[in-house]
Amino acid sequence: MNSQLKSKLLSFYKEEMVAFLKSQPEHFNEAINLAVSDDQPFAWRSAFLLSSYMEDNDTRVKKYVKPILACIKSKNDGHQRELLKILYRMKLSDKEEGMVFDICIRLWEQISKDP
Repeated sequence: MNSQLKSKLLSFYKEEMVAFLKSQPEHFNEAINLAVSDDQPFAWRSAFLLSSYMEDNDTRVKKYVKPILACIKSKNDGHQRELLKILYRMKLSDKEEGMVFDICIRLWEQISKDP
């Protein structure tokens, strides 16, 4: 059975999805868990929503930085971009920044990827 968030991710435009998450912040953890999952099309759309909705250095995202870093390489191009946008808005440790740099270089070297 699909959750209320999954239903909104499929039927709403970006502004409506952001408004939904603002009005029902209890769905934030579900959104971040979906974003790092392989449950498509919800995973990509959830990452897209979070990169637009979250605050800079959002404390709710901090505990998910390592799972995001761990899963980026296995995602499709667009999903990778949205996860990187989430990380871009976070204050990362030097080690985490190094991991992001390494991921970005490896992605950049894959010339077959969509821009």
